[in-house]
Amino acid sequence: MDKEAQDAYRSQLRKMGYLYLSLGWSIIPMHLSQKKPAVTWKDYQTTPASEEQVESWLEDGVPDGHGGLTKIFGWAVLTGKISGLVVLDCDNQDAINYALGEASLFSLLSTVQREVSTSIFGILTALRGCSAKSAARARNG
Repeated sequence: MDKEAQDAYRSQLRKMGYLYLSLGWSIIPMHLSQKKPAVTWKDYQTTPASEEQVESWLEDGVPDGHGGLTKIFGWAVLTGKISGLVVLDCDNQDAINYALGEASLFSLLSTVQREVSTSIFGILTALRGCSAKSAARARNG
């Protein structure tokens, strides 16, 4: 990735990080080349990263897994009560119908259909008290 592409990527990374924080989501940096966090994520299950921590990750970088630091990474959103988000992986149509039938528990954000399953993303209204308007804002960015 050339410098111009890196700068554009980092600008978008910053924008999305602060958007996620503004939505009250607990986020951590993720390695792009691996499906694993760049930091120990357990602490962020109960206490979300502060703006100062996110700024430090953005400015100083995160562990690259090889003893160095990188400023090119992605965000992972921790789901559950900490962020008020739920992701349901449904392996068949009955599971999808059941999950959508329980939609009073969450405001639907989106669904992603894959070859073997469908993931349903939603805001846990029962835990966070989010309105449909909040869900629409999150969905539309």
